[in-house]
Amino acid sequence: MHMVIDVHCHFTSPPAAMDTYRAGQIARGPHGPGFNAASLSDEAIADALGKRQLPAMDAKGISQAIFSPAAYSMGHHFGSETVVRNWTTASNDLIQRACALFPGRLIPSCQLPQSPGVPPERWLDELEFRVNSQGFVGCNINPDISGGVAPLTPSVADEWWYPLYAKLEELQVPAHFHASATQNPAFHFNGVNYTAWDHACAFDIMWAADRIFRDFPRLKLVITHGGGAFLLQYNRMRALFDKAGKDYDSVLRRVHWDMAVYEQETMQTMVKLVGVDSLVYSCEMCGTADVVDKRTGRKFDDTLPLVRALGLTAAEESKILVDNAKALFSRAFSSESFRTDGVTVA
Repeated sequence: MHMVIDVHCHFTSPPAAMDTYRAGQIARGPHGPGFNAASLSDEAIADALGKRQLPAMDAKGISQAIFSPAAYSMGHHFGSETVVRNWTTASNDLIQRACALFPGRLIPSCQLPQSPGVPPERWLDELEFRVNSQGFVGCNINPDISGGVAPLTPSVADEWWYPLYAKLEELQVPAHFHASATQNPAFHFNGVNYTAWDHACAFDIMWAADRIFRDFPRLKLVITHGGGAFLLQYNRMRALFDKAGKDYDSVLRRVHWDMAVYEQETMQTMVKLVGVDSLVYSCEMCGTADVVDKRTGRKFDDTLPLVRALGLTAAEESKILVDNAKALFSRAFSSESFRTDGVTVA
C-alpha cells in the first residue's frame, strides 16, 4: 500500500441543503437564523462525498486528505458579523460530520469567522472549539477578508494578525493561506484573485520572516498553490531581498508550500528552490484543475505521476507525499485513529 496525503482539499460539492441555506441567509440580511442541522442528513453528506470527492481520491491515488470548506464559498465579505459566524458554524459543522463519516480518509480543517473590520481576537473561540473539542487539525486564513474593498485587510505580516498567530502556535495547528471570493470586478476570482493573493502572502511572510518567526518560533504556515508566481520570479524577488539586506534563500524554508501547481516544471523549480523538507503534496482535487488535459488525456489535477517523475530518492518522495504532512498536522497523525505505521511510499 502506498500512502499519499493531500493537505489541501475542499468540500466543493456539498449537499443542496447548504446552498439553499446560504442563498436564504444572504437574502435575509443580518438577522437570518442559523443553519438547521436537521435539514441535512448523514445520508445526504455521504451521497455528496460518494459522487465526487471520494471517487476522485481513489482515482488519483490519495489515501487521506486535509478537508476544509470550499474556499470560494467562505465569502467572508457577505453580510454582518452574525451572518459570517452563522455561515462559518454551518460550514465547519458540515466538515466535522463529513470527516466523522469517513474518519480514515478525511481529516477536518476549519474556516474562521473572519468578518470585515472584526479583529482576530473575535475569531479565536471558533478555532479553539474546533481543535480542542472536535479534533480539527488546522484552519484556512483568508488574507483578503472584505474581498478587495474597504475596510481593507492588513498584510498577513502585520502585527494585527498576532493574536491568531499566537493561538495557532499555542494549539500547534498549521494555517493555510487561501483567499475567498473577490468584489473586484477586474479580478477573475480564481485565475487572478487566488494566485495574486498566493503571491502576496508568500512575499509578505518572507519579507517579515525574521520578525514573525522570532516572535512565533513554532508557528506553522502553509503557502498555497506554490505561492502563485513568487518562486517563479526568483531573481526578481532575490534582488529585492538582497537590496534590503535579507537572505531570500533561507526564509523560503520557514514555511511549507503546497504543490497544487499542476505541472512538473514548476514542481521541479519548487524542489530546487525550497527543498523537499518544506514541500507538502496537494492536487486540490475537485477544484480548479478538475478538467481533462487534452494533451495527456488525464485530468490536470492528476499530479501524483508528476511528483513520481521528478527523479527524487524514495526518502525525498516520502517527505513530500507523507512525512512532512504528518509532522505539519501533528494533531492528526499522533492520534491512533490516523496512524499509518508500516505504510511506505514506493
